[in-house]
Amino acid sequence: MTRRLITSGSTFEAEIGYSRAVVDGEWVFVSGTTGFDYRTMTIADGIAEQTEQCLRNIDAALGKAGATLADVVRVTYVVPNGEDFPACWPVLQKHFGTIRPAAMMISAGLADPRMRIEIEVTARIGSGDRAASEAPPVQPAVGPRPAEVPGEGGIAGPSPIPTTSSPAAADVIEYGDDTTISAEQLADLFRRSGIRRPVDDVSRLEAMIRHADLMITAWRSGQLVGVARSLTDWRYCCYLSDLAVDRELQRRGIGAELVRRTKAAVGEESMILLLSSSEAMGFYTKIGLEAVANGWMIKRSR
Repeated sequence: MTRRLITSGSTFEAEIGYSRAVVDGEWVFVSGTTGFDYRTMTIADGIAEQTEQCLRNIDAALGKAGATLADVVRVTYVVPNGEDFPACWPVLQKHFGTIRPAAMMISAGLADPRMRIEIEVTARIGSGDRAASEAPPVQPAVGPRPAEVPGEGGIAGPSPIPTTSSPAAADVIEYGDDTTISAEQLADLFRRSGIRRPVDDVSRLEAMIRHADLMITAWRSGQLVGVARSLTDWRYCCYLSDLAVDRELQRRGIGAELVRRTKAAVGEESMILLLSSSEAMGFYTKIGLEAVANGWMIKRSR
């Protein structure tokens, strides 16, 4: 297992001997977090406002680990005055009402009298995609790519991912490694995600699928809802060419999980490179990717 430390840049971390968060494999442990806005070092008076800021700070730490608030599985709240706790429930319901992690509230004093709440969380990367249902996940039938049809330059056969009519399974997200997809499925996902790709050029999409070195896919009830398509030499560099998630399922950690699985597949020896639209740059920063300025490109002619 790989252990990684996440820092907020606070000098207290080194002086006291702790980290803002620790990543151990797929688990993320975030230290107790208060409602200070670390950019201005100010703190609001009300517990609801402090709770909101706590969760912003926690979300930033989780983002560096490749997780989101949707991946939280356990929460501990420390509140000096237990009677204040109900005032922050609407904030907690907004962020955790769908995933409903295990939780405990402790009434105890905090280091600064201005602090009305402190929150500690444990998250499991990617678990938010499964939190909407307690039903056992439907395992996709993942197999090798089918044979190409000679002379047609395409991929033969539909996706083997089974469909299900179970209401409980409707929100279960399943991931495939190098799962077979068709050009039509890829084009449909590109349209639903908003990513700009040659969706009407079927032969080009077929070639993009055929020549990809790595395809990580996400599925819901037999429908393709996410894809990370990469070109790699497996030992030094991986170019993440396409990262697309259905608009209806964005902000649920699917994109972060696709990136995480891509990195796990290419290993520690390979860096991941990608180009981002201006709208998505904040997302990549949030999940821990580093922006670089020393890059050049020759643009496509079509």
